[in-house]
Amino acid sequence: MKPFQFMWALIMYRPWLYVLNGFIWLVIHLFPIVPGLLTRELLHTLTGDANLTIGVWSLLLLLLGVACGRITFIFMGALTDVWHRFMMSGLIRKNLFAHVLAQPVKLEVGQMVIQFREDAAQAEDAISWTLDFVGRFLFAMCSLVLLLAIDVQLTLFVFVPLIVVVAIANMAMKRLGAHREKSKQASAAVVSTIGEMTAMSQAIQLARAESRMLARMDTLNKERRKTMVKDRALTQALEAVFANTVTIGTGLILLLSAGAMQSGAFKIGDFVLFVFYLGYVTEFTQFFGRFLAHYRQTSISFKRMAALFGEKQAQALVRHTPLPLKQLPVNEEEKVRVSSFEQLRVSGLTYQFPGSTLGVQDASLTIKKGSFTVITGRVGSGKTTLLRSLLGQLPKQAGEVCWSGQRVDDRAAFFGPPYSAYTPQVPTLFSASIKENILLGKSEDDVDLSRVIEEAVLTETIAQMPDGIETIIGTRGMKLSGGQVQRVAIARMLACEADVFVLDDVSSALDVQTEARLWENLANKRDRTYLVVSHRKDCLLRADHVIVMDEGSIVAQGTLAEVRQSCADVNVWLGEKK
Repeated sequence: MKPFQFMWALIMYRPWLYVLNGFIWLVIHLFPIVPGLLTRELLHTLTGDANLTIGVWSLLLLLLGVACGRITFIFMGALTDVWHRFMMSGLIRKNLFAHVLAQPVKLEVGQMVIQFREDAAQAEDAISWTLDFVGRFLFAMCSLVLLLAIDVQLTLFVFVPLIVVVAIANMAMKRLGAHREKSKQASAAVVSTIGEMTAMSQAIQLARAESRMLARMDTLNKERRKTMVKDRALTQALEAVFANTVTIGTGLILLLSAGAMQSGAFKIGDFVLFVFYLGYVTEFTQFFGRFLAHYRQTSISFKRMAALFGEKQAQALVRHTPLPLKQLPVNEEEKVRVSSFEQLRVSGLTYQFPGSTLGVQDASLTIKKGSFTVITGRVGSGKTTLLRSLLGQLPKQAGEVCWSGQRVDDRAAFFGPPYSAYTPQVPTLFSASIKENILLGKSEDDVDLSRVIEEAVLTETIAQMPDGIETIIGTRGMKLSGGQVQRVAIARMLACEADVFVLDDVSSALDVQTEARLWENLANKRDRTYLVVSHRKDCLLRADHVIVMDEGSIVAQGTLAEVRQSCADVNVWLGEKK
């Protein structure tokens, strides 16, 4: 898609708001025509050359009224412009965020920050600036007509700088765009490195690499400063050229008008009107050059954001979706249950990773209500891939998933509270308190915190924290051990009201005693349904149904006693010899 196509899609998202905002700012930009004419008449009245019979005080009152009217419109314009701007950037950020959450994105944190903040703001400015451009252009045209009526030769000198500005802007646009792209890449590198250093602080300390990491940061910051200075210098140089070109033209016009005033062809009122409009017209010439350069920068921003979606789905960046932000806090919309849960049936589920034979082939299984089902197998046998395919995190290439007898077409949208809750193999925590990570936006009144903390074996751990459950755990939970991170993630999952709880090897970092307590707490809740990936003995011994995988296929399933007879590896995981 072209930049103007993205902009048009944003405009059509709230067309009535764009029209209202455009009308208000059109009036604001055209308002100066009126005080210019009134000032001209006032001076003509004082010099005795007036064509109207309105007195001096009447003209002064009209000037005051026009000023108050413009102030009112500017206030209204500020409100509508902020509202309109927020709608534009809000839509882009929502679509970006939805895309990031819908599927894995290979993008550094720094680049994500730039796209969510700077690129979205750039697009927002581009839409708003179109209104300013239209208003200032119409004012310039109206002024042109009035100034031509006064003096054709002087008027033409007003628009000569415009031609110069356009030529300079067109020559400098490509170079400015290249500098802007380099500066944003350098900024993204700095932000990403800061995030990586924060997340890997312990590894850096153990390797005694602090000085090398600081030297790397110094190098990146120097490169960022170099590119930012080039970008800013070129931008300032262009603006200086625009301003000085107009200033020189203004000086020439004033010199020419002085001769006309001496000859009597130029009245004082005409001179003031000419100078009054000249300021606005020259401002338009500067704005026009900035507008062209800004459009070039906006095309780069749209190109970078659209690349995240891919060429075929670029329109998803500006897809029209609701922005229900009138109520704060936003209440989560509860899913309407298709039916009460009885069983989850998977038939012939298949997914292979592109360019390989790895994945899951023809997997069929049934998860009954109240069961404790364990998927086990060797490393790389496809256990996690099976879970991710089932939950819709990977696209199925064949097979069917049914929930209580009803087929699930959109698994990614379906599987989530209140149907399922999921703890991945490597859980992610936020830089917040333990309580905030467990609640994840839920009201404390809606969650039995003491229960989920006890079931996740966190009671003693939290008691040892300096601020208890209010302890801030740092970026990605860096203040917690691996086992503590896993248990906080499990507590977060248990805080959800769900029919099926899905856990992917969540006890790998736990000590033996803590792991035994965890599985005992979970398995004793017979009113819940669990689907667990594990080869731990304490987990297998509590399973109602065991599924054994090997090389992407289910090779055995049934009770623990049944799979032990057909699969020797199970005996090894239980601590028995082959």
